[in-house]
Amino acid sequence: MKNYQLVNNPKLESIYPEYPGNTMFKKRYIGDESRYLPSWGTLAKWLFSFNPQFREKRYDTFQVPFHENENFLQTAKDQIVWLGHASFFIQLNGKRIITDPCWFNIFTKSRKVAIPCKAASFVNIDYILISHAHRDHLDFKTLKIIIKNNPKVQILTGLGMTKLFPKAWRENIQEAGWYQKYNWPQGIDISYLPAQHWNRRGIWDLDLQLWGSFFITDGNKKIYFGGDTASGKHFDEARRILGNMDISILPVGAYKPAYMMRGVHLNPNESIMAAKFLGAKTLIPMHYGTYSLSDEPIGEPIRLIQKAKEAGHFNFDFRPLGIGEVLEL
Repeated sequence: MKNYQLVNNPKLESIYPEYPGNTMFKKRYIGDESRYLPSWGTLAKWLFSFNPQFREKRYDTFQVPFHENENFLQTAKDQIVWLGHASFFIQLNGKRIITDPCWFNIFTKSRKVAIPCKAASFVNIDYILISHAHRDHLDFKTLKIIIKNNPKVQILTGLGMTKLFPKAWRENIQEAGWYQKYNWPQGIDISYLPAQHWNRRGIWDLDLQLWGSFFITDGNKKIYFGGDTASGKHFDEARRILGNMDISILPVGAYKPAYMMRGVHLNPNESIMAAKFLGAKTLIPMHYGTYSLSDEPIGEPIRLIQKAKEAGHFNFDFRPLGIGEVLEL
């Protein structure tokens, strides 16, 4: 049909050759599944409606455990360390990765817990993975610090993202479409996978950049990083193409009110189902506890998943990490 295009990065290998490419319509990306995008009216309804869990949220005493820790940066062990929200330090086969770095306040949303060490301590970083352009996943204040201390770091992200970055950084950026494997990594493979989400940084730039998730492997360990996503067939597809995941890092927060959030974020039960679809041995939750982005009480996501675990609703390992806590692989 006129104005529709199927696009990818022709320089990259596909891990799913049958996939025809990402769909664009009038220069905007379109997901492969049914599309939900909150309207301005829905946003207004949310902003001017009373939260039925207002008191529960206000008096929730949950706090993400915090471990002041810099030792993980001094070891060569394979490990995952949570830095808050969707940001992780991943070390695999000698390579150092940071996902979706956002370590400071964003607009009116204050960060409730710090990162475990000074931002300048993150040196010898090989790759920064950026799932999409939303400001709680792509924060330029954080990136400036990382890139200043790691001038050769490679940024791996989705189609259309390079134009958002300063020109001085662009030589170190590689864009991928869904199911494409990046060229630069050595000793590990990193691929860009689908997500059920959307993209916007301003008013007029809706979906001008692609959004997605990541698959990271050294040939033995398989790590899935979900970025931001709602439920969809992409979890089952990832397992079918890539096999069972050892570690699935999935968002569990920012899901209320459902009329606003359901089509773009996972709720705790959906995160459990996503981990099952991925064949996960371990689920690490993220996207909760660091910023107050929605109506649910801040500790509710973890309480609900722990309750489901105790009730026997799943048998994989559930590992909510504290900030700065090390999970050795």
